[in-house]
Amino acid sequence: MGNRVLLLVGTRKGLFTFESDTTRRAWREAGPLLSSWEVTGLLGDSRHGHRLFAGTGHMAYGPMIRVSLDFGETWTQMLESPRYPPDGGRSVHRIWQILSGTPAEPDTFFAGVDEAGFFVSRDGGRTWRHHDTLAADPSRPRWSRTQAGNPLHSLLLHPQQPQRLWGLVGGAGVVYSGNGGVDWEFRNAGRCPGRRRRRRAECTSPGAPPAPAPPCPPQIAGAASAATASARQRSARPDPRTGR
Repeated sequence: MGNRVLLLVGTRKGLFTFESDTTRRAWREAGPLLSSWEVTGLLGDSRHGHRLFAGTGHMAYGPMIRVSLDFGETWTQMLESPRYPPDGGRSVHRIWQILSGTPAEPDTFFAGVDEAGFFVSRDGGRTWRHHDTLAADPSRPRWSRTQAGNPLHSLLLHPQQPQRLWGLVGGAGVVYSGNGGVDWEFRNAGRCPGRRRRRRAECTSPGAPPAPAPPCPPQIAGAASAATASARQRSARPDPRTGR
């Protein structure tokens, strides 16, 4: 794109683009593109020309991946999009993440969906293969349901070791794969119980040990009930202005 900076914003009302130069002081807005579609996943890929990929959804037509070769002016629907087997008891509600492979694999793409699942394409997004280890994880019935369901909403690829992938599953936590997404394991050790703040999965240098997790704050027994009792006492006091 030369000296152009293109920001892609997906919304329930379509795709908006914001364009600037490298100073990023002024932006030109365009859109909505794909105006009748919800846009939940976006990718700008420059490994093989310039391509934009969008994970789109529609109440009547379901989730689909679309590609643009002219920076969003026109879009082509891919013939196939990530789908669970029809007899598996699960459905793809939304395509949350589209991730490109390494520069050495210009036709490799990964997708994270809701219900949480991992898909791989090796032919530029024309066909998708589902790796079912994450979808069939035995802990799945115990995952906390979020307002967005249980999506695999974030994916991160190690730039030098493409077999290593990290992901974030809504309501379940951090997952890791050391074999390109075929198998997954949870990496939630060190997360504090009850802490809702999101953490970003990060790559470390090859062979480096993982950074130690920060200590959890001490759990104060009875703190919640004590705070509730204090609030009740305050609410029981008479209002000095009315005496009630």
